[in-house]
Amino acid sequence: MSDASSFSIYSPRQIVHNLSILIKNKCLLSVRFGEGKAFFLTAILEIDEANNSIVFDYGPKEVLNQQLLKATRITFEADFAGIKASFKGSMLEQILYNGEPAFSMPIPESIFWMQRREFFRIKSPRSKGSYCQLVLEGHESVNLMLYDISLTGFSVLNTSTEISNLLIPGTQLEKSRLVLSGAGEDAISFKVCSKLVINPDKIAALKIQKIGCSFTRITPVFESTVQRYINQLQRESIQKTSEQN
Repeated sequence: MSDASSFSIYSPRQIVHNLSILIKNKCLLSVRFGEGKAFFLTAILEIDEANNSIVFDYGPKEVLNQQLLKATRITFEADFAGIKASFKGSMLEQILYNGEPAFSMPIPESIFWMQRREFFRIKSPRSKGSYCQLVLEGHESVNLMLYDISLTGFSVLNTSTEISNLLIPGTQLEKSRLVLSGAGEDAISFKVCSKLVINPDKIAALKIQKIGCSFTRITPVFESTVQRYINQLQRESIQKTSEQN
């Protein structure tokens, strides 16, 4: 990984926040040791800030687990959703976690976190009230609540069967407006990419669709506005996590 210093994080709060992202997304990490020749897949199970430790899953083979405990150079790596992350391991201990074998180690003092901005997508809280205003031919304009957003697209929530029938994957809308609370708004064009019911266990009348869209036209100025909105949501998420802990 080139120019690692540019992507290294040293803030304890930011490190915990980013490691929590790995847990939330159920990301698998490869843990490499023994001069990098030995490795297995694992996952972070818990971050214990009070004791400055993280717990991660036991390996599939006992011989590898014992080699890991004796290793002097240990590296964890993850690659998901346009993010490359890695950090060093040290002072590993074998423990029982919920009655099962696991490993514990101190929270790393730094992590490498390289994020391709165009792939990073963050949820927009409902309390924000951000939305996409659709202008549909032969219909009144419709406001759909923003669910998440990235530099390349966004998702909105929909409960209308009529709107769902109009927004099928592949549909392009040229005259719409994206309103980002506290950041700005502008005209956009986009293409519908996917539709997914996020609460399939509910009765039909209560089902909510998440409609994924990609930008086909966005001005450079508004792209900067989207980036500011994303940064704002990230800061608020970190602050909320800090207050909860």
